[in-house]
Parts: sequence; structure tokens; C-alpha cells
Amino acid sequence: MSAVYVALGDSMSIDAYAGGPGRGAASLLQRNRDADFPDWAGRDLSGKGMRALILASDGATSADVVAEQLPRVASSPALVTLMMGGNDLMTAYGDTLAAQAAVAAVVAAGEEIFDRLGALRASRVVVS
Repeated sequence: MSAVYVALGDSMSIDAYAGGPGRGAASLLQRNRDADFPDWAGRDLSGKGMRALILASDGATSADVVAEQLPRVASSPALVTLMMGGNDLMTAYGDTLAAQAAVAAVVAAGEEIFDRLGALRASRVVVS
């Protein structure tokens, strides 16, 4: 069974706004485009036997990560990237109290995500 890299979060991790397939942050971490980024050649995850599960989605808020993405993580991943909060804050633009509430929601979601990922890791059975 191969190790899994999981990308959680919003559009900062997907390919759509980065110039197309294979150009988003999560995709480049999984498999670098060596011709475009030669300084990163050989430093991606592709040669490490790790498969990617990119769950990040356009427009996702921290609540979406908790409710929609995190439940799709079935086992303890070897690596997780998490980029969230921008869409939460965009809904509060110009309203200080709403922005403070959004930041609190992102922090709470982050704590829940880390707790749940930690629980997955603790429940992992290692057979040797």
C-alpha cells in the first residue's frame, strides 16, 4: 500500500487558477514540471512512491474543508497540506466584527482538522 499525500483547502491548491493541469501548488508538490521549475527537479513526491489525493476545491471555506473534504480522508496520510481561510475572510470584507468572527471560525476549523487527522494517525494499525 503506497503512502498518501492529501491536499485540503481552497483554490490556492488547485490547478484551475495556476495555468492549467499540473500547475497548482498540490500538483507541483506531487509532480514538479521540471522544464518550468528546474530548481525543483527531483524534489517532488513522485519518486517517493506517494500517491496524491487532491481534495481542495474552488471556493471552499474552512467549514467546507471540515464537512466535505476531511471525511474523504479514510486513513492516516503521510503528508497533508492545508490552505484555507481566504474565502472565509472574503465574505467579511469591510466588516471588522465579521472578519474577527471569520478568523475565529478558521482557527476552530483548523483545530478540528488537526485533531481529526491526529485521531486517524493514532488509530493506524502498524503490522510488521
